[in-house]
Amino acid sequence: MDRRATCLLVSLAIGVIVLVGCGSTTNSNGLAVLDGKSLAGTSGWIPIASPLSHPVDVSATVTPPVQTNNTTGNTVSFFDFGSSADATAFYDDPPLEARLIASGIQQYRALAGATGVPAPSRGLDLRECIWSGGPGQGGAAGAGSPSGGTMNAAGACSSGTPSSIGVATIVLRGDVVVISQSIGKTVIGRSAGHAELTDGSLGVARYVIRALALMQQVGVK
Repeated sequence: MDRRATCLLVSLAIGVIVLVGCGSTTNSNGLAVLDGKSLAGTSGWIPIASPLSHPVDVSATVTPPVQTNNTTGNTVSFFDFGSSADATAFYDDPPLEARLIASGIQQYRALAGATGVPAPSRGLDLRECIWSGGPGQGGAAGAGSPSGGTMNAAGACSSGTPSSIGVATIVLRGDVVVISQSIGKTVIGRSAGHAELTDGSLGVARYVIRALALMQQVGVK
């Protein structure tokens, strides 16, 4: 039974039916308790809120996801699921819609190596089709810019060259998944390595650790 299920106790004593609801041990408001809050040390970031003008559920989530970001490439997103099984499926193979409003990401690819965050956590290479420069590849001026091509399941591009455009760490905690991602900066035009996951300038590990601390503080488990 998932944490949103309600159990009913029926008592027939003296002919009266009594219904007793029993909820979960986690916060019944789900991600709502995070609304308007900020991660520690993120002055200038947009407070946690729905990143969509018309909030929508994402791949088995039970409430719309929420997100905080600094508008320069770092985002931390929270996804709330109806069961740990649904959360685990999302964690194991995040769909493209997990990017929410982050532009450019065309594929999440597993990135091996230490994440700097307690397990279960793993790294993701954020992939996009870009121009590599030169003839047929956008010319020198176009190097590193989106090609507009599509990317298939194998990671090949219909035009342009597949490239990392950032890295992310995805974390599983019960029926909640958190994704901390950093777009751009040092990885565009090459393949990201696991060292980027703990690179202080990208902040991926730092911000997801702060997200987990906030979750614990407000009772999201």
